[in-house]
Amino acid sequence: MDKELIAYLNTRFDEVNKRIDSRFRETRVQVESLRGQIQQVAEGVAAGNENLEAFRTDVARQFDEVRHLFNISHSNLHHRVGSLEEWREKIDPRPPATRKRRA
Repeated sequence: MDKELIAYLNTRFDEVNKRIDSRFRETRVQVESLRGQIQQVAEGVAAGNENLEAFRTDVARQFDEVRHLFNISHSNLHHRVGSLEEWREKIDPRPPATRKRRA
């Protein structure tokens, strides 16, 4: 090969290498930017999971409180109805089906 061709090819390869290096740097910058964005998304998901778990815990606690209040209320109502039934039996011991209803 002659020296001119070698010099030309070296120049062209240098230009191609510079373009490849430039694109590689741009790509590396973009990848680093994406890593930062992915990290932000991951942190957001983690925070969302923590909030969801706190919400689930709070709802479960509140549900347990409602269940407890319902059980107390039901127990009290059962006791009151039982007392009324006993009182009614003392007043009129006939079976409920034979009793007259008031209008």
